[in-house]
Amino acid sequence: MGEQYLGGKMSIRHGLVDRKQAILDAVSGQNVLHLGCADAPLQVMRAATGTLLHSHIRRVARNVVGIDLDPEGVRYLREELGFGEVVRGDVTRLDDLGFTETFDAIVAGELLEHLPNPGLCLASCRSVLRKEGQLIVSVPNAFSAKAFARACLGREIVHPDHVAYYSALTLTRLLEQHEFRIERMHYYASIPDGTFKRAIEGVLMAPLRSLAPQVSEGLVVFAAPHR
Repeated sequence: MGEQYLGGKMSIRHGLVDRKQAILDAVSGQNVLHLGCADAPLQVMRAATGTLLHSHIRRVARNVVGIDLDPEGVRYLREELGFGEVVRGDVTRLDDLGFTETFDAIVAGELLEHLPNPGLCLASCRSVLRKEGQLIVSVPNAFSAKAFARACLGREIVHPDHVAYYSALTLTRLLEQHEFRIERMHYYASIPDGTFKRAIEGVLMAPLRSLAPQVSEGLVVFAAPHR
């Protein structure tokens, strides 16, 4: 179930998805631009645990280019993992990278919440995305049950680079203001590590999400540019 909005009200339309699999299904066989591909500063851990999204995208895409601004993240993917298609660049200035063709799909996974001006990134994406192409965005959900529970305990646990939270409504508005139309939106869950946390996940969180996907950990949106 996902969201459709009129006057700020939500009617649920799409359900929970596996974030990684949903993205991979969408980019399979495509010419892909992957923004924030290094997932710095977590690149070493992601590679070691098999959770580096770029590794999975490059296995299914016809062609992929990875962009990241973090120099150590780019170095690690290029030199340690052998990903020669990864380049250092600013996702708000994609025109500066000299692409000679447009892309079928652009993936911005867990990226917008890092950017002080995400609109510049979305405008930049339009300049290198095919008219019939697809923008895939995922972000942490501002209304996740886990974030709410932590807030009630006086704690806030976020990535050190995050500067914003997004809800289904605010993410939709951001994309629409920058000339993207939502094709579909889903919630996704983050499965924790550790036996105790997984037990809590199975007993409490999974049933809660099945009843109310809106409290899941993240959102993934598939959008197309307005023509």
